[in-house]
Amino acid sequence: MLEASLDVFCTINEQGKFTFVSAAAERHWGYAPSALVGTPFVNVIVPEDVKKTNQLAKEIVQKKEIHTFLNRYRRKDGGIAYNLCSARWIPDKKLIYCVAKDAKESFEKSKILKEREERFKALVQEGSDLIAILDEESKYKYVSPTSIPILGIAPEDFLGKNVFEFIHPEDAKRTENSLKSIVDNHRVQVEPFRFRNHKNQWRWIETVLTNMLENPVIKGIVANSRDITERIEEEHRLKLLESVITNTNDVVLITEAEPMDQPGPKILYVNEAFTKMTGYASEEVLGKTPRLLQGPLSDRKALSKMGHDLRKGKASELTTINCKKNGEQFWVNFTINPVSDEMGKITHFIAIERDVTERKNKEIEKDLVTEISEIFTQESKIEVCAEKLCQTVGKYGAFDLVELWAPDLENKKIRLIGCFLPSPKDQQFYDASVEKTVFDRSEGLPGKIWAEGKLILWRDHSVQKHFVRSEISKNIGLKTLLGIPLTFSGSTYGILVVGSKISHAFPNFTSIFSHLEGFIGSEIHRKKLEEDLYRLINSVPELISVGDFQGRFLSINKEGCDMLGYAENEIIGHSFEKWIHPEDKEISKAEFYDLTNGEDTVNFETRFITKDGKVIWTSWSCKPDIKLGIIYSIAKNITEEKKFRQLTQQSFSMAKIGSWELDIVANKLSWSEEVHNLHETNPDGFEPNLATAINFYREDFRDMVRSQVESSIENGNKIDFEAIIVTKSGKEKWVRVIGKTEMVDKKPVLLFGSTQDISQRKEDQKRILDNLNVIEEQNKKLLNIAWSQSHEVRAPVARILGIVKLLEDSNEFRNDLDTWISHIKFSGEELDGIIRKIVDETRSLNLSQDQRI
Repeated sequence: MLEASLDVFCTINEQGKFTFVSAAAERHWGYAPSALVGTPFVNVIVPEDVKKTNQLAKEIVQKKEIHTFLNRYRRKDGGIAYNLCSARWIPDKKLIYCVAKDAKESFEKSKILKEREERFKALVQEGSDLIAILDEESKYKYVSPTSIPILGIAPEDFLGKNVFEFIHPEDAKRTENSLKSIVDNHRVQVEPFRFRNHKNQWRWIETVLTNMLENPVIKGIVANSRDITERIEEEHRLKLLESVITNTNDVVLITEAEPMDQPGPKILYVNEAFTKMTGYASEEVLGKTPRLLQGPLSDRKALSKMGHDLRKGKASELTTINCKKNGEQFWVNFTINPVSDEMGKITHFIAIERDVTERKNKEIEKDLVTEISEIFTQESKIEVCAEKLCQTVGKYGAFDLVELWAPDLENKKIRLIGCFLPSPKDQQFYDASVEKTVFDRSEGLPGKIWAEGKLILWRDHSVQKHFVRSEISKNIGLKTLLGIPLTFSGSTYGILVVGSKISHAFPNFTSIFSHLEGFIGSEIHRKKLEEDLYRLINSVPELISVGDFQGRFLSINKEGCDMLGYAENEIIGHSFEKWIHPEDKEISKAEFYDLTNGEDTVNFETRFITKDGKVIWTSWSCKPDIKLGIIYSIAKNITEEKKFRQLTQQSFSMAKIGSWELDIVANKLSWSEEVHNLHETNPDGFEPNLATAINFYREDFRDMVRSQVESSIENGNKIDFEAIIVTKSGKEKWVRVIGKTEMVDKKPVLLFGSTQDISQRKEDQKRILDNLNVIEEQNKKLLNIAWSQSHEVRAPVARILGIVKLLEDSNEFRNDLDTWISHIKFSGEELDGIIRKIVDETRSLNLSQDQRI
């Protein structure tokens, strides 16, 4: 039977080798049984099935059960043998008994089934759609694995639950109606609804229902769904965008891409903002080119560049002047983006436009202020400033005529002081015109503005009717005139007249000039003041100058130029820092900062370096005008005075005299350097006050010092005393203090004076007094000697005098002449001895050299 069987019977030992193979092996596997016996069975297994078959063999041995499985053998001729095997382990024999049937047909069927499963898996389980089967009660019977990537919910979490547990309450009724309609319809398209995902977020779902209740395999309603949240949100975004485009304040304009040359691409769409900005209704511009908005002042060069960029498919941005339907000009900023089709070809242009007139006016106003300020700062004469002002205004506004008029000194007439015409032909005609350049108040446009003090705008008919200088207006072709009063602090210092050949000119510049009229008026006023001051300051023998808040000299007199050694043009427009001594720059900057904040400067001393390199000391007094932004200054050369002060200071130092000052109002005491030296204090670290100053006096002098200070402050009495101070190191010094109080409105405000070190003088006085006492004692001794010796001297002198008298009066003694001579001799010798004794006694006093002095 084994040999006759179509199935292969075989046994395999523990080593995995064939021990018996039936005859069917040659038909099924292509091998003779003898060729297989003794060889490992894995040698004939297809490599892809070896691992699986080995694992099955282990399980068969371990579980000792019959296993049925499929595998493939490699036939001897290279083909594949498909096996349906049944195997069992027989422990007693220690063999696997196996029967292998030809399973090619089963393999092919299995392959077809697997392919079908793969297709089902690809379509249902791994597709982008969510497949579900609902029963008649709308409960889930089946959900495809795509529920996880789509909703984040596992299929098993749906089973048995009603579909409406997941549908948004607001969408439930509508969805329920669609579900009910499936009874009468095989297929129903459900309107999109919201479905809850695992994060409790609502996702928009699109579903198609198919009625397969009668299908014995399905027995339910198949729901084929997909997540369309992104599409719905995109539709919402598009609707929102459409609403934004329709209602935005910015202009949205869409055109075709061709032709780029004349007449230009056609307009396909404009929003309501376009009508508001330009005055054109959409039906008036659809099918026309955007170039209808361009005017005579549109920036042709920038427009050409924009066209070049668009031809290259590049987005482009531009700010230029366009015209409204009524001819009024306005500044517009627009960005144009090209739109391409799927082939990359540009099909449309989308422009986003915005009226930037207000912003542009501010920019122009700012630039004008800067340029006009520079003109009036750099130029010294009002006529030159007027000409350049007209040129600047004409350039910014593209005006065809600009004039500046100013009242005369008597303020009775107004005269032309500057003008500008961009056209050489117009300028030539203007210069040749003999029409008026001086008006009375209320005469002509300048006079009328001067009289009324307000801005006046004339267009077409008004220009022809009221403009006095009709010849100029006619030949130049002026259609619009604007006159602006230039005022400052309630007074008119000038009239600015601008003219244009365009009928609807100036709407933008009207607001600009209304803001600038005060600024230009102040500049004209300032320049006139400078000219008046110029005449004055050149007659003063000191440096007089006018500067701005940047530290630059605006004007300087001849004396100032001579003082610094520079010509006027070498100084004007340059900062004072250029000539400041390097060591004085920081303190000078600090003083200048205070000036720009409105504080006056009085007698500020600093050093300047002249052109020839000399260093001179200057004393400055300055007064700022915050309103005008200028600083008036006067300075004198104090070099010699400074030298004298230094000599005086040296003298004071040698005399040990220092000054002090007590600000009574602020209660602040200041000492000079010499006073600090007297007290042995550091000027940089020690700040005295009245209490500490009095405490420097020795205790027995303090009450006296305090009394004198109080008396001076209260009654205005002078201070003059001598006292002893004790220095910081403990030394005693005699000082003399002199001071007085300064009164303002009978109130004490300042106590000032000097302190002198008189210690040496006190020592000299003491030494002299001591010497005088010694001399007085010696004089007393001499007086005693003189008194005692005078009696002894008198006797011999009296005898001598008596003898001489007798000799003169009588002759009777002549006979006794020798006797009398002897008496006289004796008396003389006696007198000589007395005198010698006096001399000896005087020498015995033995006075010292200092005592003799």
